[in-house]
Amino acid sequence: MRMHGNSGGENRRRSSVLLVQTAFVVLLWGPARAVHAPQQSEPKPIADWLLVPDYRLPLTAGNHPGPRIPLPFGYAEISVPLPPLRVKGEPATQDWEPRLDSGVLRGRQFALEMVVHDHSDLPVGAGAFLRRSDGEPVWGLLYRYRDVSWTGFHDGQAIARLEKRTEWRSAFDRYWRHIVLSVDSGRVTLWYNGEPVGQANMPPAEANGSARFVLASFTQAEPLMKLEDLVHRVRVYDRALDGSAVRSRFNELSGAVHRGLVYPGTFHFNAGPIISHVTTDSATLVFETDRPTTGVVEYGPRLPGDHKAVAQEPRTIHQVRLSGLSASSLYYYRVRARDAEGIEIHSGDLSLRTASPRGEPITFAVVGDTEARPHVNDRIAKLIWDQRPHFVINLGDVTDGGTKSRKPDWNLEYFLAFTQLHSRVPVFAAPGNGEWGNRELYWYQQYMAAPSDQDNGPGYYTFSYGDADFFMLDSNPRDADFKPGGLQYQWLEEQLARSTARWKFACHHHPVYTSSERGSFGGKPNSPVDEDALPITALYERYGVDIALAGHIHHYERSYPIKSGRLDPAGVVYVTSGGGGGNLQDFSPVRSWFTAMSHRGYHYCTISIVGDRLELRMQDIEGALRDRLELRR
Repeated sequence: MRMHGNSGGENRRRSSVLLVQTAFVVLLWGPARAVHAPQQSEPKPIADWLLVPDYRLPLTAGNHPGPRIPLPFGYAEISVPLPPLRVKGEPATQDWEPRLDSGVLRGRQFALEMVVHDHSDLPVGAGAFLRRSDGEPVWGLLYRYRDVSWTGFHDGQAIARLEKRTEWRSAFDRYWRHIVLSVDSGRVTLWYNGEPVGQANMPPAEANGSARFVLASFTQAEPLMKLEDLVHRVRVYDRALDGSAVRSRFNELSGAVHRGLVYPGTFHFNAGPIISHVTTDSATLVFETDRPTTGVVEYGPRLPGDHKAVAQEPRTIHQVRLSGLSASSLYYYRVRARDAEGIEIHSGDLSLRTASPRGEPITFAVVGDTEARPHVNDRIAKLIWDQRPHFVINLGDVTDGGTKSRKPDWNLEYFLAFTQLHSRVPVFAAPGNGEWGNRELYWYQQYMAAPSDQDNGPGYYTFSYGDADFFMLDSNPRDADFKPGGLQYQWLEEQLARSTARWKFACHHHPVYTSSERGSFGGKPNSPVDEDALPITALYERYGVDIALAGHIHHYERSYPIKSGRLDPAGVVYVTSGGGGGNLQDFSPVRSWFTAMSHRGYHYCTISIVGDRLELRMQDIEGALRDRLELRR
């Protein structure tokens, strides 16, 4: 049996690519070579950079589960910086220079390939530039706010330009773009997603032949975004690429993205492990590998774990239940996965804590609409971890589109950023409209291992933690399910009637009350009240639900206590927390009658319960306290 772990050289035989780390250096595997080889059907790059953010928790918790593209030796930061690079007046936020013989990029034949992943609605950009030693550009290949362009310069003046103005849906898998610059005998061809954009002549070489190759990002509009959040891969070839080669590369790349592969060609975990459910005596782990595997989880109160849970059926996504645990206890675990060739990878040593019984204080975090921005998810994950909550509630729209066709949104966005947290802190999720699709909750059911033995259907369930009961609902079919006689209405009434918890929370994606400028998306147009969700609030009031948590609207809003449609100290507090990463939305110009507090910005909440006292705190992306609520029961 061969084994691969987390060591630095574990995957050298599998990959020779560059990885840009959050240490802000650009790395290159091996020296660049100017080789004039015969035309081949499968072009080989002379330089290959794979830019995958290395999101991990700080200090001793900083584990990256399983293999990843190793960091090669011999890298260096830019030693002599060039003058600031600007695009349309905006200075580069990052400016890196790989070690590459830039003479290749001034030759009569070469090609440059760039893969961009842009899920932002703000004007961000990145590009590859050849610059003279005095900083003047020779040419630049730029992606900026969904536009692709190549510009050639002579004596500091732009004399040649190719441009493709793209639409949001022109990208493959919605947010991905494949850009190729191919030069053959001084003739430049620009390609976008496997199709030619146009041709132009390369400006004549200047007397000063020295030049430097630079990768740069322009992300002032997204301060947390780094180059590796926007540019996924860059390749350099010492030959031109014809249409067949470009389309072949596009098909290969789009296939890997569509499969959610983080490190193509490397045996790795591309999701998790995730602690997707815990009770006082059990925990459920979910993990995914890039190929079918069998698996085993070793666990116990100390390392090495003396208990094992086995996943015997070869598959890519595994749900494994750890049983026989003690309440409110710390356990360590390690996931091992083996492929058909007998090669094994492992997650490294991780930890989890089982649920607290009645009577124990608890603290949990709340986040919603984590879609769209891994760099924001990463900041929120680290801020949440710093407070060491017992678990996290995700209020839905885990990804922007969690349907069957949108797998990369899970692997290359959500899990890329949140595995660092969810491999140690359990997550309980309510499905959003992003996960709903054709009413199938396809990936949600595979990744979020909710209980199914409560006379419940997919997407709604209940769980207990400390002195609180949580009722996780699927608000997507609320037009029928949230009315008297509806499936979830009847189920929820039965669950609430038998609950003896001191504190009760209802959690679902769509808010009942909202001050969004776009309205509630239910009932009357632009109404602040979702008429489809309103009927179920009668159960909240009848059975003493304290707080109803929702997302969907990408901002924060807390209501005064509401009962029977008016303010009442004995009513339910409604909290909308949808600032986990989606494109932010604005409020209506007029303050609503129910609004106690509002904030437009990325954020998360923590709720602490100690006996008869509850404290809710909302903090922004910088960790600043923006709202606080205290309740007593």
